[in-house]
Amino acid sequence: SLKSWTPLQWAAGSAVLAFVYYALARAGFVVQSPGINASPFWPPSGVALAALLVFGIRLWPGIAAGALLTNLLTLPFSGSGLLASCLIAAGGTLEQVVAWALFSRLTDNRRSFERIKDVYWFVAVAAGSCTVASTIGVPALGWAGIIPTRTLGSAWSTWWLGNVAGMLVLAPPVVCWFQNSTWNYPKARRVELFFLVVINITVAELRFGGWLKSEVLNSLPYVIVICLLWAAFRFGPRETSTLAAFSATIAIVHTWQHLIEIRSGRPPETILAPFIGSSLTANQSMSMLQVFISLVTVTSMALAAAIAERKRFEEELTAAERRFRTIFEQAAVGVALIETVTGRFVRVNERFCKLLGYTVEEMGRMTFQAMMHPKDRQENLNTMQKVLAGEIREFTAEKRCYRKNGSIVWLNLTVSPMRQPHENHEQHIAVIEEITTRKQTEGALRTAHAKLQQLSREVIRVRDSERQHLARELHDEIGQTLAALRFNLQLLSNSGTSDGQEAARFEDSIEIVDRLLAEVRDLSLSLRPPLLNE
Repeated sequence: SLKSWTPLQWAAGSAVLAFVYYALARAGFVVQSPGINASPFWPPSGVALAALLVFGIRLWPGIAAGALLTNLLTLPFSGSGLLASCLIAAGGTLEQVVAWALFSRLTDNRRSFERIKDVYWFVAVAAGSCTVASTIGVPALGWAGIIPTRTLGSAWSTWWLGNVAGMLVLAPPVVCWFQNSTWNYPKARRVELFFLVVINITVAELRFGGWLKSEVLNSLPYVIVICLLWAAFRFGPRETSTLAAFSATIAIVHTWQHLIEIRSGRPPETILAPFIGSSLTANQSMSMLQVFISLVTVTSMALAAAIAERKRFEEELTAAERRFRTIFEQAAVGVALIETVTGRFVRVNERFCKLLGYTVEEMGRMTFQAMMHPKDRQENLNTMQKVLAGEIREFTAEKRCYRKNGSIVWLNLTVSPMRQPHENHEQHIAVIEEITTRKQTEGALRTAHAKLQQLSREVIRVRDSERQHLARELHDEIGQTLAALRFNLQLLSNSGTSDGQEAARFEDSIEIVDRLLAEVRDLSLSLRPPLLNE
């Protein structure tokens, strides 16, 4: 992991990058245009940007060291030459840092060049950031007297074009291979890729090597696009960018060889190769070649990214459909897709069929309304009209349906339309769950509750009857008996045959009987208030 790198490892990585930068710079100087000290193809720009995108911005000292070493060993060893070398190194480093910052911010660096918008952003970033180095470097060369003032314009355009071409051609394959170096192709695809590489190299060699002595073929440099299209459709951005780099390398080497031959005295008319002509200078030929290479590379990369993006969307769609199918088929509830107008079943899962006792084929020939209990059909239709009118989004209701054997099953039905923006609801989803047991339980509970209420009323009635009977007994029997006893005691007390002591006892007995009568009367009233008899 790059996060676990020590400072020593980062220093070693920067040193390796500086060496690679210097080696590629020496190769770039081979095709340097005379008189302007600028190369129409600058490989270090592409490799340096790829290193930052893959390993991170902490490798920028390697770019600065490589650029400084390159210019110190190339420009005159003087005060102005030293200053120019420092300015050019600073401009080249700043160019890479700006490109890295913009590309990392605008794109998904984890999947570089796998989305078409990333390719377009990469082109824009390369074109914009490369103005930094050329704008700093060319005036530095002019101020140091290394190039004449009249060539500053052509030097700037050549410098800018060379850096852009280096980024567009070399950065994508390096980044793609570092991000995905695995080979998941079967044997047949590997053989196909091998033949594609051979064919691509052969076509580029024949096309730019001057082997075909035909003016018609000489006017068709875009024939190499066929191989790049093949790679884009059959493989991906990694292979496409690699083949584009192969083609660019072959084209640059052969075109430069032809220019050397022309410089040695060979007539341009005898060389049948693209971008070679008697009316073109060496810088113009190389610049036209870099424009051609850049356009072909960007076009093929954009196509490869678009195809890769489409394949990724198809894979995600297939995976989502597979998940939906699994959920649909293995759901614990019944799920059906139903035509809204006709009520015909479009698709049902196994649970739906099991709940109603039909097979999938039988369900396909039936409608949901035909299965529904007559007392529930109209209510269901009215609710569906509210859904279609947009008054409600969905609804849940308890419905009765007929099974295949004629029995009635209670279902908890949830209906929601298949919504598409600005489209009619042609289909809706119905989810059912059997609630027959619950409905039976609810019915049993209601019956038990009714019985309990009836029993409670009967208990109250019996209790009131007993209390009324007890009150009547207290009032009619015991009360009358006590009244008779009092009457007899009163007679004995008034007879005059008793002495004073016996008369007192009679009076006490009468008072006791009166208290008993009062208590009997109160107890009778509490057991059966007169208000209940009204």
